[in-house]
Amino acid sequence: MINEEIKKKIQKLPEDAAPFLSFEPTMKSVSDTYEVKNKELDNFIYIGADGEGNPISINLEDNQIYFLDHENSFTPYYMNKNIDDLMMFLSLYEKHIENIQEKYGEDAYMDFQYPISEIETLKNDFNKIDKTSTDENSFWGSTIMNDKAIVESEQ
Repeated sequence: MINEEIKKKIQKLPEDAAPFLSFEPTMKSVSDTYEVKNKELDNFIYIGADGEGNPISINLEDNQIYFLDHENSFTPYYMNKNIDDLMMFLSLYEKHIENIQEKYGEDAYMDFQYPISEIETLKNDFNKIDKTSTDENSFWGSTIMNDKAIVESEQ
């Protein structure tokens, strides 16, 4: 069961956030939300999804945030150590986009027309809060790697 303090924080998540995330805190388990019979998923409370429909959830055992790969048996991948860090990361990512648009033009972010150094700055900002968040097999780490690969291919 999620404690009341965490529930209140979950309710404050934005409906939509970059990078292509949506939040709809149902307070139901991932197994109930996706109608999957998997006892392990009972410990993950659905709070949203990424653009590909992978659930974002809170693990009841440690209150950490995970993204679960629905195409790989809902394998959990680390996202953030708690709901507060998730909110900070969403804010940092939004500022990252605003900064790119301010420096390089309104379409620069979506067109990947900005230097890799902007991605490195974001990664460094994330690491100041939680170094695990940018590991290769984490949500934010893979997001950063993907953004870097696309920016490099566009230059």
